[in-house]
Amino acid sequence: MHTVTLRDGAKLAVADEGVGSPPLVLVSGLGGTAGFWNPLIDAIGPEIRTIRFDQRGIGASERGRQPVTIETLAADTWQIIDQLAIPRPVLCGHSTGGAIVQEMELMRPGTTSGIVLSGSWAGPDLFMERMFGIRLELLAKLPARYSEFAALLGSPPAWHRDHPDALRNVIDQAPSEAEAAIIEERIHALLAHDCRGRLSRLRSPALILGAADDMIVPAYLQRELAALLANPALHMFDHGGHFYPVTRPADTAATLRRWLSTIDT
Repeated sequence: MHTVTLRDGAKLAVADEGVGSPPLVLVSGLGGTAGFWNPLIDAIGPEIRTIRFDQRGIGASERGRQPVTIETLAADTWQIIDQLAIPRPVLCGHSTGGAIVQEMELMRPGTTSGIVLSGSWAGPDLFMERMFGIRLELLAKLPARYSEFAALLGSPPAWHRDHPDALRNVIDQAPSEAEAAIIEERIHALLAHDCRGRLSRLRSPALILGAADDMIVPAYLQRELAALLANPALHMFDHGGHFYPVTRPADTAATLRRWLSTIDT
């Protein structure tokens, strides 16, 4: 990890690994950690250059003074790309990261080699609003249950059966009061994201990924995304839950590689 300093003085922890073109900038979801991508990085291997980071206020990165919105997080990511002088990257965002990537592409249309929107959405619907409303209540009153509920929703039951330590670790790491405040801010930011009326402007190649059994961001929202974009490729996994980059990293990496081979860089 090395450090990138943003315009408001916040220092972000950034990992820049591998070689090859186009560079792949990985933007994680609500959790905001670079570590989310570890299984996928292992599956991709060193032949693709990857850049990942802890978002502001998360992990080893400072919170800074800016209000946390999808637009702020998009601008943060562009600052990382600019400081690392990354030419025409592919932007890959999972879940909330996909919302961030949409905003990034709208900020600088045509300056990327393509975008990957994984387990993401153009705008929330009633299911997401109610589900995240319950999560906010749990976060305020029962933070350990918040973590457990999010983990249970995020991965298929069979994966939890086969990885019991992962769930135990989540339960043991309930957010502190300060961490809960950051999570709350981020949930409000993701629920405010709605690009439905703007996505038709985008012309870059786009890979939309989803899973049929996603219980956090339902598969129909990825299909809606694909319908709103001018140059989409849609790939739906038959299972894997919301966190299929973790539960199915080899399949996710293989799908990314195939799509990357089809785009001009």
